Amino acid sequence: MNYISKEKIFITILTLAIVLLSGCSPKIIYENHYIDGQDHQFYYYSSESTHSMAESDSGYYFLGGQYLYFVDKANMTPVIVCNKPNCLHNEETDSTKTLYCNAFFEGAKSLFYYNNSLYISSTETTMTRESEFLKVSLDGTRRKTLFKFHGAISSAALHRGVLYYAAQVWDDKGQAIVSVSASKLNGKSKEIYKETFGHGNVNNIICY
Repeated sequence: MNYISKEKIFITILTLAIVLLSGCSPKIIYENHYIDGQDHQFYYYSSESTHSMAESDSGYYFLGGQYLYFVDKANMTPVIVCNKPNCLHNEETDSTKTLYCNAFFEGAKSLFYYNNSLYISSTETTMTRESEFLKVSLDGTRRKTLFKFHGAISSAALHRGVLYYAAQVWDDKGQAIVSVSASKLNGKSKEIYKETFGHGNVNNIICY
């Protein structure tokens, strides 16, 4: 199968998945134009950058050096999203203490704002390459694991209540197994595309 055929299959499957999953959420608007607050903020996301950003009503959140920051629209001054009085945040030199900072997210890959919550994906830097998606409160005090899976996240998009993500694992022959899945925010996930490449990945997921 050539690459053009694979791209056509991928687009068809992704379109069908969007239609099928969208029918389960009557509160979401499904008009054929950009819906602020519901659609993927693609203009802030890049798979090539480790500094993911998301916009809320009052400001901007971004990831820098595995730490979460917030910039208020009123003063445009960045502050780290941790209110613990004795926490050194990004100045902590003891690696055993960094995990206790509310703003620290090891291996963070993507950041999204949706319905007054943040959604962050991360991939472990160990050989297991386990990944997870977290739901995080805007002040950073609460985080909940939505689901975990095996593989490294290469791209993701949160669009109209559905989380689309691409993951990559390697088989014993050294080939990349790439999959794209769609998940509701309650953690129910469905694989909608899977392919094996000598070398390949899904670098961007764009919803429109």
